[in-house]
Amino acid sequence: MSTEDEDKFKWKGVPMTSEAHLIDTSLFRRAVLIPVFLGVTLMIVAALNSSNKLTPCFEIECFGTFFNLFKFQFAVMGLAIPLGALVASHHRSMQSAAQIKTQLNQNIFSNYIDHKKLFEQFFRDNDPLRLNDIKNRQIWEIYDRVFPGAPYGDLLPNAALKPFMDKVAEQFNEIVEKTKSDLHEDSLALTTSSIPRLWVYANITVSNFLGLPRPVDAAAINRDPVNLLRSYADFTLAVANGLQDCANFHKFYDNYSALSQIESDYSDLKNDLESLQAVNDARCKILNAIGNATEASGELNRKDEYAARSFSNRLKEFTDEQNPRDYISPENARLVFENYIPESHRKVFLQHIPAAWQIELPKNTETTTKGD
Repeated sequence: MSTEDEDKFKWKGVPMTSEAHLIDTSLFRRAVLIPVFLGVTLMIVAALNSSNKLTPCFEIECFGTFFNLFKFQFAVMGLAIPLGALVASHHRSMQSAAQIKTQLNQNIFSNYIDHKKLFEQFFRDNDPLRLNDIKNRQIWEIYDRVFPGAPYGDLLPNAALKPFMDKVAEQFNEIVEKTKSDLHEDSLALTTSSIPRLWVYANITVSNFLGLPRPVDAAAINRDPVNLLRSYADFTLAVANGLQDCANFHKFYDNYSALSQIESDYSDLKNDLESLQAVNDARCKILNAIGNATEASGELNRKDEYAARSFSNRLKEFTDEQNPRDYISPENARLVFENYIPESHRKVFLQHIPAAWQIELPKNTETTTKGD
């Protein structure tokens, strides 16, 4: 501000604010000076137009004449007192309001910090979303999504939680229904199913809302649909339950109706996947063993002179009932052979199957042998 501007504000005063001194404000100066200036002006006009010649006099009668002649002008100048008092009262009100606002902002900030700390402690103690080893930054991001109004004093859960839960329930239900129609013991491959696409979209929905990266590969679910769908179901239920717990962690607000639908679909999906688990495990183990022992053409790996023995031994390990982790029943071995082993690899598979499986595959063995 230039010297000229400073002089201007010095005489005119500064705008009325809670920080400004009362006597420096332009409104206070006007409230006091205008009545005084107006009264003095009227006094001069009255003196100039008086029929009596006015001369200096300090007698009692002169004072009486003076006050009688200029009583109106004094009344006008006296307005400076109530007007100044009104401005002063207004200024005090502004200062009080500013102090209250400052205190309120301090309380809001203090409550926000305390609320956030309590949420972090709750999250670490309970891990409601089952995320394991989550970092502080991720907890804060989830907090900001669940309580977006907390920095401004609004501790109510995000209104977007309900439509988000509805969206999660809708996507989960769609995958559950598709699993019932597309996934069977003889059709675990999902190359023509929309499940991989729906699975990717569902993961993106949750990741975007929570701000947690969950990179997914649609091809992965084709390799092991049962276990990946089970993991997805567990995660979806954990997110639904966890977000409701997060929203109500310090005070109960609401139960989300979508949660009951998710729990019902979760139970159905778990039962369906449980019935497919044994065949899926057999499929993954046998195809993995075939992939390790053979080339793309279906022949044994020429670079490994022990490929035949290793392959036979690995298949034999699958028949040991004392080892439930690797055991594959003859019935499941037959299902894998009939539905999942490529034609190019069936010959080498049948040449190395253990005796325990030949009960289920005698005709296939004979047919293949004769065809050779």
